[in-house]
Amino acid sequence: MIVERTIRVGPLELFTIVCEPERGGNGPWIVMLGGIHEDHTGPSRLWAELSRRWARAGLRCARVDVSGMGESSRSDTDPLVQNFDLVWASNVLTIGPALDPQDPTNCVYVGMCSGAFIAIEGALGSRARGLCVINPPLGIDYIHAITRLDQSSWRHAHTLARPMRRLLDNNPWMGADMA
Repeated sequence: MIVERTIRVGPLELFTIVCEPERGGNGPWIVMLGGIHEDHTGPSRLWAELSRRWARAGLRCARVDVSGMGESSRSDTDPLVQNFDLVWASNVLTIGPALDPQDPTNCVYVGMCSGAFIAIEGALGSRARGLCVINPPLGIDYIHAITRLDQSSWRHAHTLARPMRRLLDNNPWMGADMA
């Protein structure tokens, strides 16, 4: 059996759905972050289905709406939502400490599309246990992500940066400004 509940996370009170085993979970929190056009359910309900499956396997999952997406509000003074959103990058840094105040590194960030970049920011900023990026958008944001990973003191970040750098080196058009 699993339990799902809504909570508000961090100082911005980001809307989050927690899905965990009824008798408590183990391991790190799995933090799921959607892209610019998704909310806590994920693309085609992917986050909802995965979190339930993983909770049945004993893991604790948190499906988070960053500010301005889904059920989380966005300040009128913040800039409009964009593909690589600096507001989201700051939002995601509050998630780990809110879910596990004793060990904010006890998270694995999972992000898809533009959510992949905020997952990278969350993992690097909190020195998380893990990171999974799915289909990150290519272009100038891709170069930013590689740079952030290369500059990190977290050794796992360098492991992720190497294949991303090779892909960019073999396909230089990906970093071209298409505007």
